[in-house]
Amino acid sequence: MKYTGTLELLLAHCNTVAGFDITVKSRKKIIVWTRYCFYKIAKKHTKASLEAIGNVCGGKDHSSVLHGLKEFEIQMVYEDFRSIYEALEVGIDPDAIEASIQDKLDNRQKREIKYLQSNRLRLEKNIQLLNAREDKSIYTKQVKELFDFMSKEELNEFLEFKLLPHVQMLKSKTHYKIHIPEKLSVLQG
Repeated sequence: MKYTGTLELLLAHCNTVAGFDITVKSRKKIIVWTRYCFYKIAKKHTKASLEAIGNVCGGKDHSSVLHGLKEFEIQMVYEDFRSIYEALEVGIDPDAIEASIQDKLDNRQKREIKYLQSNRLRLEKNIQLLNAREDKSIYTKQVKELFDFMSKEELNEFLEFKLLPHVQMLKSKTHYKIHIPEKLSVLQG
C-alpha cells in the first residue's frame, strides 16, 4: 500500500496533537471524535482506501472508517467537535504529504526498474544459451555461468521447460554428442 507511511505520519501527528493514542480500543467520546477527525483528515489529504486508513488506525475495518466519516459530518454541528478537528488540521502540511507520497512512488518505480533490468539480463543470458547451437564448449560454459545467475527454483524451471527440450532437439538434429553437465544431471533426479 503506497499510502501507509503517509497515513502513519498523519496518525502520529494526530496522536501528538491530541495527547493520546487514537488507535486504542475505547468508546470514550474524546477518543472516538478524534478518530473520526483522523479518518476525515486521512481521506482529505491522501487517496488511501478506507481499508488502508482502518488498518493504520488500529486495524479497523473499512466499514468502521465509513461509519466514522458519516459520523464526522453529523458531529460537525458541535463546537467541541469542530475545535478538535481544527486543532488536528492546523499542523498538517499538504505539500509535505504530497512530497512523502511522491517519494514513495519514486522509490517504487526505482525498484521496479531495477527488477526489470535484472530480468532483462537474465533473459539475455537465456537467449545466448539457447542460441549457442554449434559449439558445445561455449554451450557448456554458458550453462555453468547460468548456475551462478539463477536461483534454484528458476534453474529447475529453466531446466525442465527450456534447456532439456532444447538439448533433445539438438541431439536429434546434429551429429555432436551433447553432454549434460553434472550439476544439471543432479537436478534432474
